[in-house]
Amino acid sequence: MENIGIFELVKKIRRLNVGNFCMNYLFAGYIGSQEVILTNLDMSKVKLPDGYYYNEKNGVTNKHHTASGMYEAFQVVDASRLK
Repeated sequence: MENIGIFELVKKIRRLNVGNFCMNYLFAGYIGSQEVILTNLDMSKVKLPDGYYYNEKNGVTNKHHTASGMYEAFQVVDASRLK
């Protein structure tokens, strides 16, 4: 498995969770120069692409699941925190 980038990752998450996004948000974007996933979903309950997982420390990541050892980790920002 290799890295797919934040925008493709969010597309795949949406496809895997069709029907679960009513009244919910899931976006990829930037806060400053950092790529983040902005959502109001409980990411621990969202289906993720093979090799990816969620935890509070790393956000959504494929750490320890890449052939090259180079991995992605995207912080998850709770949409309710933004005002």
